[in-house]
Amino acid sequence: MMTSIADKISEVLTESQTINTKLQSEDSRLVIEKFLPYLCIYRYKKKPDPKFEEIVKTQASYLICSSKE
Repeated sequence: MMTSIADKISEVLTESQTINTKLQSEDSRLVIEKFLPYLCIYRYKKKPDPKFEEIVKTQASYLICSSKE
């Protein structure tokens, strides 16, 4: 049986582990370093803005993805 990405993320969060994974597209990434009550989300339309992407990456928990995902 195949496990979905949501199931894998749920399992890791249940075990209070770190998540650092690429999603469907090459530029998409989910990072959760600590169990925190927030998640910064940066959705871009065509290509990610490198400056804004670096700002988002300063957060302990963030999601960077295309608006198509």
